[in-house]
Amino acid sequence: MSDFCNDYQAFADKLIEKIHAQSEDKHFYVAHTNSQEANRNWIEQWRAEAPNNNYGVKEIKLLLGNIAYFSLSSFHSFQHAKETLTAAFTLIQYSNGLILDLLGNGGDNEQTANAILESFIDAETPLPFVIESRQEKVIPPVPSLFPGQSMVTSGHR
Repeated sequence: MSDFCNDYQAFADKLIEKIHAQSEDKHFYVAHTNSQEANRNWIEQWRAEAPNNNYGVKEIKLLLGNIAYFSLSSFHSFQHAKETLTAAFTLIQYSNGLILDLLGNGGDNEQTANAILESFIDAETPLPFVIESRQEKVIPPVPSLFPGQSMVTSGHR
């Protein structure tokens, strides 16, 4: 491991590998930057590139049986992503089912995540999940939407 201590990026890569293996949380990311300014620039660059990356809309296709497959790689600002997400959901609105693939989705904007979830449930139904951000943790009541059934989604393999 001492070989990694002399190379900042190798150390960061090894640290990510160990944390992912232990926690199975693929959202964790470490990178070496020379300054706080460089770190802020990385985030600003990611946001600036969002339009060229379709605001995280990675792939949409119809599978056999009229099942829609929708791969979403990130949750960008809803204010900016709304038009692209609306177009994506309009395209698949008449499908018989949906596979929403969030593998590799690092998250980011809870308003966008909420808007996507709300598109699947009645507007009067409380959101059935925990909202956790850097600022707060909110646990809305969980209604019995699917009596006798379970629904599990995950961004991890």
